[in-house]
Amino acid sequence: LATPTVTISGSTSVCQNAPSPNVIITNPQTADVTVIYTINGGSSATVTVLGSNLVSIPVSTASLNTYVFTIVSVAYASGTSCLNTSLSQTATVSITPPPTLASTGPFNVCNGQAANVTLISSPAGATFTWNASNNDNVNGETTTTSTGGTITDVLTLIPNAVVPVTYNVTPSQGTCGGTTTQITVNVN
Repeated sequence: LATPTVTISGSTSVCQNAPSPNVIITNPQTADVTVIYTINGGSSATVTVLGSNLVSIPVSTASLNTYVFTIVSVAYASGTSCLNTSLSQTATVSITPPPTLASTGPFNVCNGQAANVTLISSPAGATFTWNASNNDNVNGETTTTSTGGTITDVLTLIPNAVVPVTYNVTPSQGTCGGTTTQITVNVN
């Protein structure tokens, strides 16, 4: 028999508490194989992969962590002496926190001026959707869903008073959606 082999796949980055991704171990041989693997170099785990088949190993997303699955060895399940320990295959699954809005204000803008509120996320790199709550005392607020890293609405008071405009901002990073946060822009 030829030296047994497998492939491992499923490297990904997912948001904490998202549906569990799977690490896949695939057996290209027609004979069943026994695979020994580790997660983050810890204790060995064993799985049998039927011939010309695959095994899916779900990865919990409950905790922030990076899981590195490493194939240690592959042997035919029939007990032959063919053992492959020279595989250096890994799959890495990173569980990341959902992004949060780091720039929450309140912000101040003069009557008739652009808000120019720069949206910043933690961790950095999120994209944003946002909209303002309707305010009958202000013109210029965007009440439909918008995208971008800066709120540039030109806000104009109808009466002469300090009036707050509330924006609902939701950060997202890849498939990771963050919590909607309200920010206030005071129009003076």
